[in-house]
Amino acid sequence: MIALQLLLLLLALYLGFGVIYQLGYAVTGLLPTPKPIARDKKYRRFAVFIAAYKEDGVIVETAKRALRQRYPQELFEVVVLADKMRDSTIAKLRKLPIRIVEMSFSESTKSKSLREGIAALTHLNYDGAIVLDADNHMAPDFLLEANRYMAAGFRAIQGQRTAPPLTGLNDTARWDAISEAINNHILCAGHHAIGLSARLAGSGMIFDFNLFAEVMQDVNAIGGFDKELELRLTEKGESIAYAEDAVVYDEKVANPEVFARQRGRWLAAQYTYGRRFIGKGVAAFVLRGQIDFFNKTIQMVLPPRLLLPVALLVLATACLPFNLSYSAVFAGLFLLNVSSFALAVPPSMWESASWMLVSQLPQLVWQACRAVVMIPASAKTFYHTPHAEVIVAKNEEIHV
Repeated sequence: MIALQLLLLLLALYLGFGVIYQLGYAVTGLLPTPKPIARDKKYRRFAVFIAAYKEDGVIVETAKRALRQRYPQELFEVVVLADKMRDSTIAKLRKLPIRIVEMSFSESTKSKSLREGIAALTHLNYDGAIVLDADNHMAPDFLLEANRYMAAGFRAIQGQRTAPPLTGLNDTARWDAISEAINNHILCAGHHAIGLSARLAGSGMIFDFNLFAEVMQDVNAIGGFDKELELRLTEKGESIAYAEDAVVYDEKVANPEVFARQRGRWLAAQYTYGRRFIGKGVAAFVLRGQIDFFNKTIQMVLPPRLLLPVALLVLATACLPFNLSYSAVFAGLFLLNVSSFALAVPPSMWESASWMLVSQLPQLVWQACRAVVMIPASAKTFYHTPHAEVIVAKNEEIHV
């Protein structure tokens, strides 16, 4: 019985910390996001990297739309990192005013592709690097916003990744879109509002070119390269800003099986880098007062956000017959956790949500549980998230 009491105490402390952490940043995410103050009026030269692994179905249209920026055409170059692409696709890409870096690794990873792209451009004196996925579409002012943040002195910036209009998504994709919005609120806006680094999301990222080239030399992630990248940047003392107005439309996962595999990859990366960096984070905080880096390492060991309310509800119910005190503790934490989600979901998404979404929640929770089982395999294998064909709505340049 003592062992059970100790287990419940440890669970309450661990899950409770996750709840309070999330709730705290859900509240700070309501604060106004600091706006950059430009120090100069210089237009910087950008390399826009589009990582494309077997993305024959979407990459041509994505490359075309990447060229449609309200930014001097001579000051940015679209660079497609073509890994294992068909010859017919390469031929179509060569008709566009872009740079193509072809590659074919025996074991492909995004970090390898980016290093190849950097190596191909290091002699061209770019000021900034943009990282996109093959399904991403930059809003027309994205590069202007990127330039504004770099002019304010930031060398690492996360743009706002967001879904296309929810009316164009199925129920699984809508939940994925809501999850992205929650991450933006808590891990980006909530941190940036109080002077801490935003998360990196893998795409929609903006970097000082030389800094990016330097740090990427040490990034060898199989999955979750963005997690290793943000840890290495904050360890170096770099602050990661959140550019809410630098918008990138990102295709959401519509297939529950792909949803599970993607979350498994993310969880594997989170806990892998949590184990690798938590000791460094604690030491940096104690010895040098590095709060930002320490905070990033703490994020890596938090309970998964999608599974946290489920675990709390199960524990509250399971403890009810024999320990009312712990049942009340877990029930209270569950309510606080739900409150943090309510604060983080944008009002527009509450209005768009329907009871059909709620009916999908049990399936998505099940897929999230499957993702936990997939963690060991995901840590060793590169899983590619397939993307659907891009359809451009009339008079609009967005993903649907």
